[in-house]
Formats: sequence, structure tokens, C-alpha cells
Amino acid sequence: MKSKTIALPDLTDTSYSTILKVSAPTILSALSSNIMEVIDQMILAHYSPEAMTGAASAGMWCGTFRCTTISLVFIAGAFVGNYNGAGKYKFAGMPVWQMIWFSLFLFVLSIPISMFCGTYAIAPALQSEGLPYFKLLMACTPIFTMRSAINAFFIATGRGFLVTISVFIAIIFNTIVDLILVNGHCGITAFMGAKGAAIGTIVAGISELIFALIFFLNKQTREKYGTLNCKLRPRHIKRYIKMGAFASVGHVCENLVYSLIYYCLASTSTEYAVIQTICLTTYMFLLTAVMGIEKGVMSMTANLLGAKLHKKIDKLLVRGVIMHIAIAVVFSTIVMLFPNIIIGNFVDLNTADPEFINRIVKVLHAVLLCYVIDGVVWVEAGALEGGGDLNFQMVVLALSAWICIAFPVFLMYHSGTLTEGKNWTLSVCAATLNAIILFKRYRSGKWVHINV
Repeated sequence: MKSKTIALPDLTDTSYSTILKVSAPTILSALSSNIMEVIDQMILAHYSPEAMTGAASAGMWCGTFRCTTISLVFIAGAFVGNYNGAGKYKFAGMPVWQMIWFSLFLFVLSIPISMFCGTYAIAPALQSEGLPYFKLLMACTPIFTMRSAINAFFIATGRGFLVTISVFIAIIFNTIVDLILVNGHCGITAFMGAKGAAIGTIVAGISELIFALIFFLNKQTREKYGTLNCKLRPRHIKRYIKMGAFASVGHVCENLVYSLIYYCLASTSTEYAVIQTICLTTYMFLLTAVMGIEKGVMSMTANLLGAKLHKKIDKLLVRGVIMHIAIAVVFSTIVMLFPNIIIGNFVDLNTADPEFINRIVKVLHAVLLCYVIDGVVWVEAGALEGGGDLNFQMVVLALSAWICIAFPVFLMYHSGTLTEGKNWTLSVCAATLNAIILFKRYRSGKWVHINV
């Protein structure tokens, strides 16, 4: 009997159906990460507002480090895509292994940071719950980095369905562990609150990593893609880090902006911190679809470059933007018509001041506009990433975040004029500027840096 195999998408086909097939698993992957964060926040909100805001504050700093390292290892996906498009399959496993080695080396940084930096990063009022969350999640960041390196391989070779399966497993693990530990069920009371939520996220990350390794190292994948080619190659690691160095710094700078904003809002008012938590959680959840489209565009761009089909990338980019806008219209309509579905997960609608609810709704409208414009930036960034042009885009994103958002917020904070919605209005301006600059970069043709 012949064994059945799953038909893989043609990554050089720029039709809507292929873009959707490639993007859907990465959408679900991004959705899983955001769903896990939302689950953490919802469970912690029912446990105590202090645990919710403390974890949110700590999570931003952990997310800064995580996004920084993931931006470095995800460059492996661009190389894998180029090798796959060029038919040089045996070389595809090599860049992934270099990023796995790099992830292991990161423990040298993540553990000291987790031990000594939390008190400086989290507002004093949030440290009782935020510090334990910070220490656990920051120390285990390399686990998520390794997982992302292997996921980049699956996405770039059209095997994103494996990512889809792994994320559902992770969501289940995260939810079960959260429910048990956060509230101290089954007699386990030592890890209640934010600490339990951090452990749930770590368990979920480990489950995804194990699942990814099983399929990355199975016989079929080994024979075609050389995934046992695990020799440490410092020269290649240096090349990948050099290619993504500014991108990494850019992620740090960009994420520091959001952490700074949260710090300022939390220091100004507890209500501001709650509103920012709700809006930022909603924003990250909405971004799941465009995150998937971005990685899908990146993988397909890399494959098109490897196959020397440069002219098809224009059509790919246009269709990626159209898909984002269509999805954004659906999501935005739901949020605008039924905002209490979101707000009710964080605030008791029966006892909350109606004026406070109205303030949250008004800020959510600015969040939706920012989401639509910023999504275009993500799709453009996906094409540039496929050509290895991470440095330029992240420098632009970091500078615009600091100049257009951070400095004005900092000045308003010290002048006493900072309110909960102003940072989102500034974010709309920054996203618009980014979309224009990245489009001009794409049209210049100076973004292709990988030639296999």
C-alpha cells in the first residue's frame, strides 16, 4: 500500500489561495502566542487586577528580548526559502541548526537578565506580581527562540501545517497549567498568581519545541533537507547575526517604546494602566492575521528570489495587502459593534463606571485605525525580509517609534498632560510614515541581499 503524503503548496505561485495556504499556519501560530497572552491576562484578571497589570508590564520587557532574539533566528527562514526555491534542498537544514546553537548560547544572557534587571524594568507598584513573572519568563526566552528557528524552516518549505498542529497543543497546555497554578487548584498553592501564568507559558513553549524537533529530525525530513547537518559553524552564525544585527537592535528600541509608555501610564494612574492593558492585548490579538501574512509573504518572496522569479513579487505584495485589509475590515467591524465582548474579560461591566467604559471604547477606535495602517507595514516588511533586508526596516521602525511616539509621550508625562489615548494617536502617525518609507525602499530594489 502506498503511503499518503500531504500536498505541499507551490511557493512560487502568487495566487490568493496559495498565499492563504502559506499564511494560515503562521496566522494560527501568531494567534496561539497572542491567545496564550490573552488567556494569561483573562485568568489573572479574575485572580486580581494587580496580577494582571504586573504580568502585562513584565511581559512587555520579556517580549522585547524575545522579539529581539526571534528577529535574529528568523533570518534562517529567508535562507531556507532561497535554498528551497533554488532546489538546493540538502543545504536547508544548515542555517536552522546555526540558529539553534545561537539560541542555546542565549541562556548566558537570559539568566543573568532575569536575576538582576527586573527591579529596574517594572514600576514599584507592580513588582509584587511582576517580578516573579519576569524572572521565569525571561530566563526561558531561548526556548521560544529555538522554537521559532524550527518553525521558520517549516514555513519556508511549505510545511506550515505542522506549526498549526503544534500551536493548538501549546494552547491546551498553557490553559490547563494556568487554570491549575494561577488559582492554586489541586492543592498547588506555591505558584499562584502571575508566577503560575509564567509557568503555563513556559510549558506551552516546551511542548511546541518538542513537537517541532520530532518532525524536524524525522527520516523523511532528514533525507530531503539534511536536518542532521548540525555542525556548529561560527562563520555562518556571524553572517546571520550581522545580517540581522540592526534588526535586533531595532526590535529592542521599538519594544522599549511600548514598555516606556506602559511605565508612564501605570505611574500616572491605575485606570490608565488597565486601559493600556486592554488596548494593547486587543491590538496584539488583531495583529495575528497580518503576522501570518507577513511570514507567508516572506517565505514566498524568498522562494521566488531563489527561483529567479523576481517580477512575481509585485503581485504577491499587492495581494498580501488586499488580504490584510479584507481581514482588518472584518475584525474592526466586530470590535466596533461589540466592544463589551473584549472589555468584559478585563473589567466587571456590572460594577464599572459607564464613563470609564466609554473611555476604553474611544481608545479602542484609535487602536483599530493603527491596526489597519500598521498591517500594511507588516506586509511590506515581509517582502523585505524575504530578501534579507531586515536592517533597513528595523532602523526605520525604531527611529519612527522613538521620534513620533516615545519622545512626545515622555514630554507629556513630565508635563502632566499624558492621557490614555494620546499614545495611540501618535502610533497612527508613526505607522503611516513607516508604510510610505518601506514602500519606497521596496521600489528602489535595494533590499535583495541573499544569493544562494
